[in-house]
Amino acid sequence: MNNDYIICYDGVCNFCNFWVSLLIKYDKKKHFKYLWLQSQTATKLLANSTLTPADLNTIIYVRKGKIYTQSTAIIKIISDLKSFWIMIKLCYLIPKPIRDLVYKVIATVRYKLFGKQTSCQRPPVDQLDQFIS
Repeated sequence: MNNDYIICYDGVCNFCNFWVSLLIKYDKKKHFKYLWLQSQTATKLLANSTLTPADLNTIIYVRKGKIYTQSTAIIKIISDLKSFWIMIKLCYLIPKPIRDLVYKVIATVRYKLFGKQTSCQRPPVDQLDQFIS
Protein backbone atom coordinates (compact mmCIF):
# COMPACT_ATOMS: atom_id res chain seq x y z
CA MET A 1 0.00 0.00 0.00
CA ASN A 2 1.95 2.97 -1.24
CA ASN A 3 -0.91 5.41 -1.43
CA ASP A 4 -0.56 8.57 0.63
CA TYR A 5 -4.31 9.19 0.99
CA ILE A 6 -6.32 6.23 2.27
CA ILE A 7 -9.88 6.54 3.55
CA CYS A 8 -11.00 3.65 5.77
CA TYR A 9 -14.76 3.49 6.25
CA ASP A 10 -17.62 1.23 7.30
CA GLY A 11 -18.41 -0.68 4.12
CA VAL A 12 -21.90 -1.81 5.21
CA CYS A 13 -23.13 1.66 6.21
CA ASN A 14 -25.40 3.22 3.57
CA PHE A 15 -24.49 6.73 4.74
CA CYS A 16 -20.76 5.97 4.52
CA ASN A 17 -21.15 4.43 1.06
CA PHE A 18 -23.09 7.49 -0.12
CA TRP A 19 -20.37 9.77 1.24
CA VAL A 20 -17.62 7.76 -0.48
CA SER A 21 -19.58 7.90 -3.76
CA LEU A 22 -19.63 11.69 -3.49
CA LEU A 23 -15.91 11.80 -2.82
CA ILE A 24 -15.24 9.65 -5.88
CA LYS A 25 -17.41 11.95 -7.98
CA TYR A 26 -15.49 15.07 -6.92
CA ASP A 27 -12.04 13.46 -6.81
CA LYS A 28 -11.36 13.83 -10.53
CA LYS A 29 -7.63 13.08 -10.17
CA LYS A 30 -8.28 9.88 -8.19
CA HIS A 31 -6.28 11.25 -5.30
CA PHE A 32 -7.84 8.97 -2.67
CA LYS A 33 -7.89 5.21 -2.19
CA TYR A 34 -10.71 3.58 -0.25
CA LEU A 35 -10.62 0.69 2.18
CA TRP A 36 -13.39 -1.00 4.17
CA LEU A 37 -12.75 -1.14 7.89
CA GLN A 38 -14.09 -4.71 7.77
CA SER A 39 -11.18 -5.87 5.57
CA GLN A 40 -8.06 -7.73 6.63
CA THR A 41 -6.04 -5.05 4.84
CA ALA A 42 -7.45 -2.40 7.20
CA THR A 43 -6.48 -4.59 10.15
CA LYS A 44 -2.91 -4.80 8.82
CA LEU A 45 -2.78 -1.08 8.02
CA LEU A 46 -3.83 -0.13 11.54
CA ALA A 47 -1.84 -2.85 13.34
CA ASN A 48 0.77 -0.40 14.66
CA SER A 49 -1.76 2.16 15.85
CA THR A 50 -4.10 2.33 18.83
CA LEU A 51 -7.07 2.10 16.46
CA THR A 52 -8.94 -1.03 15.58
CA PRO A 53 -11.04 -1.61 12.47
CA ALA A 54 -13.62 -3.23 14.74
CA ASP A 55 -14.56 0.29 15.86
CA LEU A 56 -16.88 1.10 12.98
CA ASN A 57 -18.00 4.38 14.56
CA THR A 58 -15.21 6.43 13.05
CA ILE A 59 -13.82 7.16 9.66
CA ILE A 60 -10.06 6.77 9.52
CA TYR A 61 -7.97 8.86 7.15
CA VAL A 62 -4.37 7.83 6.64
CA ARG A 63 -2.68 10.84 5.08
CA LYS A 64 1.02 10.56 4.30
CA GLY A 65 1.48 8.11 7.17
CA LYS A 66 -0.44 10.15 9.76
CA ILE A 67 -3.80 8.91 11.03
CA TYR A 68 -6.83 11.17 11.52
CA THR A 69 -10.25 10.18 12.87
CA GLN A 70 -13.73 11.60 13.38
CA SER A 71 -14.30 15.27 12.53
CA THR A 72 -10.64 16.00 11.86
CA ALA A 73 -10.55 13.20 9.28
CA ILE A 74 -13.61 14.67 7.55
CA ILE A 75 -12.11 18.16 7.44
CA LYS A 76 -8.76 16.87 6.14
CA ILE A 77 -10.41 14.72 3.46
CA ILE A 78 -12.65 17.49 2.17
CA SER A 79 -9.87 20.07 2.24
CA ASP A 80 -7.64 17.67 0.28
CA LEU A 81 -10.20 17.84 -2.53
CA LYS A 82 -8.85 21.37 -3.07
CA SER A 83 -10.83 24.02 -5.00
CA PHE A 84 -13.70 25.66 -3.11
CA TRP A 85 -13.76 22.80 -0.60
CA ILE A 86 -10.76 24.47 1.04
CA MET A 87 -13.26 26.60 2.97
CA ILE A 88 -14.04 23.53 5.09
CA LYS A 89 -10.92 24.43 7.05
CA LEU A 90 -13.00 27.08 8.76
CA CYS A 91 -14.46 24.18 10.76
CA TYR A 92 -11.17 24.14 12.67
CA LEU A 93 -12.49 27.26 14.40
CA ILE A 94 -15.02 25.01 16.13
CA PRO A 95 -13.37 23.35 19.14
CA LYS A 96 -12.51 19.70 18.49
CA PRO A 97 -14.61 18.35 21.40
CA ILE A 98 -17.71 20.01 19.91
CA ARG A 99 -16.90 18.83 16.36
CA ASP A 100 -16.31 15.29 17.59
CA LEU A 101 -19.51 15.31 19.65
CA VAL A 102 -21.52 16.14 16.51
CA TYR A 103 -19.61 13.43 14.64
CA LYS A 104 -20.35 10.86 17.38
CA VAL A 105 -24.07 11.67 17.40
CA ILE A 106 -24.27 11.15 13.63
CA ALA A 107 -22.20 7.95 13.87
CA THR A 108 -24.54 6.61 16.55
CA VAL A 109 -27.76 7.14 14.56
CA ARG A 110 -26.55 6.56 10.99
CA TYR A 111 -27.78 2.96 10.76
CA LYS A 112 -31.21 3.96 12.08
CA LEU A 113 -31.50 6.89 9.66
CA PHE A 114 -29.87 5.45 6.55
CA GLY A 115 -29.80 1.69 7.10
CA LYS A 116 -27.04 -0.80 6.49
CA GLN A 117 -26.26 -3.69 4.20
CA THR A 118 -25.43 -7.26 5.09
CA SER A 119 -22.03 -7.05 3.37
CA CYS A 120 -19.67 -4.38 2.05
CA GLN A 121 -20.90 -2.68 -1.09
CA ARG A 122 -18.81 -3.64 -4.11
CA PRO A 123 -17.54 -0.70 -6.15
CA PRO A 124 -18.53 -0.33 -9.80
CA VAL A 125 -16.03 -1.86 -12.25
CA ASP A 126 -14.84 1.57 -13.42
CA GLN A 127 -13.87 2.47 -9.83
CA LEU A 128 -12.10 -0.73 -8.82
CA ASP A 129 -8.68 0.93 -9.14
CA GLN A 130 -9.62 3.33 -6.35
CA PHE A 131 -10.31 0.57 -3.82
CA ILE A 132 -7.74 -1.37 -1.87
CA SER A 133 -8.56 -5.03 -1.38
